[in-house]
Amino acid sequence: MTAQDRKWIEELVIALRLRDVRGDAIGDAVAAVESHCAESGETPHEAFGDPHDYAASLDFPDDLLITTTARDWLGLLGPVVAGLMGLTAATATVRAVRLGQEVEISVGQLASFAFQAVFVLLTVRVLAALLRHMVAGSLFLGAGLVGATALAVALQQTAFSADPLVMGLVAALLLACSVVGNRRLAGRPTDPVRDPRDGRDRYDRSDTAGGGLAAGRALAAASGWVYVLAAVALGALTWFTAG
Repeated sequence: MTAQDRKWIEELVIALRLRDVRGDAIGDAVAAVESHCAESGETPHEAFGDPHDYAASLDFPDDLLITTTARDWLGLLGPVVAGLMGLTAATATVRAVRLGQEVEISVGQLASFAFQAVFVLLTVRVLAALLRHMVAGSLFLGAGLVGATALAVALQQTAFSADPLVMGLVAALLLACSVVGNRRLAGRPTDPVRDPRDGRDRYDRSDTAGGGLAAGRALAAASGWVYVLAAVALGALTWFTAG
């Protein structure tokens, strides 16, 4: 297959993933496309048109679709929310200690957290459209960032105050939950796209340079530490600039 044909196949796989189709079913769909093209001499685009439109035209029974439960959403979004809240709490605690006062959490910060949670859920729902229209997707994500920031800046009223020691412990707990949550996500079993003709995982690159799957898991596990590192960096910056 040419590079253009492989790109078509990759886009088909992504489109089916976004439809929550199981890996084995995706493997069957891809094998059917490849077999047809091998027999007819056509390219995937000539035979089936746009890969996203072709993916949308395929029907799958419910048992070949991945069902996402509320618990799954909590497992996916929990570490992110915990990391963001821990980062904010840690920075606010450092500022309070530096100024010798209680930690103050504003109404805007709480509203921003709620906005970000809703925005992430909405983004997941329209992810396929965002990936197909990159300019509109970039504007959509930018609008989300502006909205979250605007809420935090505009609503400066204090929602509640807390002792720095208590808030510091809360921040540490939230950051720890983020790290543990991301490590658990990295260790979850994958749903490989298997070729029905030989049973191999079409995208297993664990034996190639770069580590492939192993590297991806390591990156996912390490992502929770991003919030910890950010808390340390922003904490240091806040300590030297607060006044």
